[in-house]
Amino acid sequence: MKRIKMKRSAQLGIGFCVILASLTFLGLTQGWYFSSQICTEDSLRGLYFDPEEKIAEVQVGNKRIYLYTNQEQDKIAVMGAQRKGFVYEPFGGFINIVMNLDEAYDLQMVENDGIYIAVIVRRDPRVDRVEAQLNNGLTWIAEQWHDDFALIALEIPEASVS
Repeated sequence: MKRIKMKRSAQLGIGFCVILASLTFLGLTQGWYFSSQICTEDSLRGLYFDPEEKIAEVQVGNKRIYLYTNQEQDKIAVMGAQRKGFVYEPFGGFINIVMNLDEAYDLQMVENDGIYIAVIVRRDPRVDRVEAQLNNGLTWIAEQWHDDFALIALEIPEASVS
């Protein structure tokens, strides 16, 4: 009787390992990600941006948006991942060369699927607050800086944006 129980346990263990290995293989070949940060970083590498340092991250609904820099490339990147069931898939983003070195700060904005993202690069340490007003009356305020960068993301209903 003990032998039969051990055989069943071994068979269940082997079956579980086969199912786990199959899901892992499918996940790797289909681009399934179980981490939003890994999904984002891998997507950025696919766009020829090497995410050197994660500066900031924000959560908007089921989407997590990250700000990365690469000093060697003199670029910044904003990209996110959204949860789809148990996995994450890439969401929006942009890569830009930081220009306009004579200004005290640089404000760059992008909209993707109703989420408005602003990246502020501060070049003058005396700047401690930046306000931006959208056409619909909303005001963004950046007072929290991470290595002279600020990331703001807001979900704004399409009807309220002019």
